[in-house]
Amino acid sequence: MSRNIQSTSRTLEVSEQPISTSAGSYICLASLTKYYDFICDNGALVKSIFESNVRDYQGSVTVNTVIRMTLQNENSDDFWYLNNGVTIITPKAISAGKQLTIEDPQIVNELQTSHEIYRHFS
Repeated sequence: MSRNIQSTSRTLEVSEQPISTSAGSYICLASLTKYYDFICDNGALVKSIFESNVRDYQGSVTVNTVIRMTLQNENSDDFWYLNNGVTIITPKAISAGKQLTIEDPQIVNELQTSHEIYRHFS
């Protein structure tokens, strides 16, 4: 039995034009609010973009509490040191200026961080 999954496209606004690699990948930096916009629709977390992640959200475990604390302390750079970036896999990505349009995005790491970012801005 196979699932009928509708194709989606999401756009991530980035701080600078993404860097394209010879492997067809992109490296980019996005603000947390723009990343929040990317993972949400009308204030609701888009759970389908996390389906390829190996873990589910773990709730109020220690690591998530620490992530939440780094987000709440605007004067701290700890968030950037304690989180190693988000990897999004896709069959196709198109870079246009400071926007990266991603077809059928799947976030395969940083699920805990993504959920805490969602909670922080909701």
